[in-house]
Amino acid sequence: MRKKAVLAFLALTVTLWAGCGKEEDGESGFPPAVEIRQDGQQGGEGQEEGQESTGGQESARGEEQPSGKASGEQGIEGHKPRGDGEEPFGFGDLADTSFYFSSGVGAWYTELSIRGDGSFSGHYQDADMGDTGDSYPNGTLYLCDFEGAFDSMEKVDGFTYKMKLASLTFAREPGTEEILDDTRQIYSTAYGLDDGEEFYLYLPGAELNSLPEDFLSWVYNMNPEGPSGLRFYGLYNVNTGDGFSGAFYGEEGLPERIDGLVSTAAEQAGELEEKLKNTTAQQEMNEIASELYQTWDGALNAVWTELEAELGAEDMEALRTDERSWIAYRDEEAEAAGQKFAGGSMESMERNLTAAELTKERVYELAEYSRNR
Repeated sequence: MRKKAVLAFLALTVTLWAGCGKEEDGESGFPPAVEIRQDGQQGGEGQEEGQESTGGQESARGEEQPSGKASGEQGIEGHKPRGDGEEPFGFGDLADTSFYFSSGVGAWYTELSIRGDGSFSGHYQDADMGDTGDSYPNGTLYLCDFEGAFDSMEKVDGFTYKMKLASLTFAREPGTEEILDDTRQIYSTAYGLDDGEEFYLYLPGAELNSLPEDFLSWVYNMNPEGPSGLRFYGLYNVNTGDGFSGAFYGEEGLPERIDGLVSTAAEQAGELEEKLKNTTAQQEMNEIASELYQTWDGALNAVWTELEAELGAEDMEALRTDERSWIAYRDEEAEAAGQKFAGGSMESMERNLTAAELTKERVYELAEYSRNR
């Protein structure tokens, strides 16, 4: 599940890969527990083996300068560079700000809230409801409640600060497990913070094309019709390339942000549908159908991340439960559509076109949900 998400319609110079947008939706690649060495540091993997990289090539960790420049946009108020005579930005400015790291709809997620003194607490969760046994018929959960602290915040430029991960502790020992309520619970580490030492904090207004591609590939919920600057706080794990999005989005409300995403996706999808009408080559039709599905799946992931940043924990968990059921329904319908042409050249096209249409409907449902909540 822990794969990057793609927004084919995002007007940036990076290509973004979809976490739950592949045809293997419903499969799980859950992380093994990260080893805790005797010195208190974490071992284990940083990037999952075989994980897709931005734009089809792996970025070299540490080679890319992860600072962000000012975008020049003045539409994000309250986050202009601070002059020498002004009080510097500090952890107090982040008090109770929530950050989210996720693959998208109904999948794994890590969330953390930073306090005014740099300390934080958070939760990681993943689920595999298909991994069952006699003693756990309700499936398997991967969980981690954690506490920690950042320190040594240092200004890099007007929109970028770097800081160190000073501590990270877990409520339960990673690798242990138990059965609760007919569910197997495996305790893990805090994905996204794993193997982290240096982190960069990006303020709203940082120029998008100056930010690391690894960071942008995770925070795929930016509205391409809006300002060219980052529209929220960003937290970047320099060692692993993992990126969190914060909960500040300027003056636009949730429905407006989601409407912008839907509008952009609809425009891109319209162009693809027109291309599909004007070609008779089956291979090209298959490719366009795949692009069409990726466009709507990317939009769905983007809308989902917007909802994660806005909704309370109870509402979000109810939505996740509903989304998992919907994913199973979509996959079943898409597979059935493809099977009508099993083994033929039209199989993948029909599967992707069905998945695209159902995903489009879901995107509009969630947009309506954001307006009526």
